[in-house]
Amino acid sequence: MQIIAPETEKNQQGFAPPQFELGLEDTRTILQKVFTNRLPKRVLASDDPLKGVFEYPKWKALDKRLIQFNHTNLATKLVFDIDTNIRHLEQEGFESILLPEPSWVAYNKTAENFGRAHVCYELAAPVPLSSLSSAKVIRYLADIEMGLKIRFGAAGYNCDHSYAGLLCKNPLVPDFYDVIARAKTFELDELAEWAAPLGAKPTRSTGFGRNCDLFENLRHWAYAQYKNFCSKEQFIQGTRKQGELMNSAFSPPLPVNEVKSVAKSIANWTWEQRVEGKTDRRGRSFAEYVEKTHTPEIQRLRGLKSGAVRFEGSKTADEPWKAEGISRATWYRRNKKNGVRHEPNQAIQAMETE
Repeated sequence: MQIIAPETEKNQQGFAPPQFELGLEDTRTILQKVFTNRLPKRVLASDDPLKGVFEYPKWKALDKRLIQFNHTNLATKLVFDIDTNIRHLEQEGFESILLPEPSWVAYNKTAENFGRAHVCYELAAPVPLSSLSSAKVIRYLADIEMGLKIRFGAAGYNCDHSYAGLLCKNPLVPDFYDVIARAKTFELDELAEWAAPLGAKPTRSTGFGRNCDLFENLRHWAYAQYKNFCSKEQFIQGTRKQGELMNSAFSPPLPVNEVKSVAKSIANWTWEQRVEGKTDRRGRSFAEYVEKTHTPEIQRLRGLKSGAVRFEGSKTADEPWKAEGISRATWYRRNKKNGVRHEPNQAIQAMETE
């Protein structure tokens, strides 16, 4: 499964790359299936980002050291930039750090960066990233990505949170990288089982979290500002500028084309629904839909139903303070102070038994 350097060569750190069962042709066959066939027809690529990143046809980009791995509005891979030597994990197994075995890993061969790698998990079902996609699915993907980053960090490996997620090491360039490849793709639910619990939200957006935050913040801005524009074209331009401003707060920011695509989609939908009164398949405009499905009575019933589910089995539903003859605030204050529940008032118990 590995594109192996000559056996006689060892890196300056004295590490001899292990031998694997599959040879070069087998590795290329696997990568053709899980990597090459899922690339965009035209991709960004470069041999040296300092000299520029340019767009090429896919067949030509496959000769470059770094290559764009996801579509502009479609995620087919989760790639992690590991700035620590992790070559030993091929022998110990990624499961030793509570992570699944990746679809492929591209390791640096140079002495100064030996063992640093891009670790890739190929998604069995690509996730759309446009503003017309499900925001919940994109957030789910972002949470999984962050959870896997936490796993790497907890094991002592430096997973770069500032990695832009645009270009990855090209696993088909054996002169620069050793590659381990497996014919394996992952469902989101499968990766979610390995992801670490997030706990508190990250202090800043990274990875696919940027897509979620940009979409949520920009659409709310568009809903409030569309009345201030005279034409649809002006509104699209204004939404794009606001999107670029929001994107500048990310570190690193999203690609410009991705921001333009999200901004244009949000602006088109908002203008068509709020100004032009575009109707759905049932002939209803957005305003008519809201008026029919979000009346005060319907919203009140939804709130009651949601509250009943949230409080089911909770202390609030049981109301134990009534049995003790004290107020709700006093009951919580006593339990917080003593750490135990108080026995019900004896007088009240006697009254209840009579």
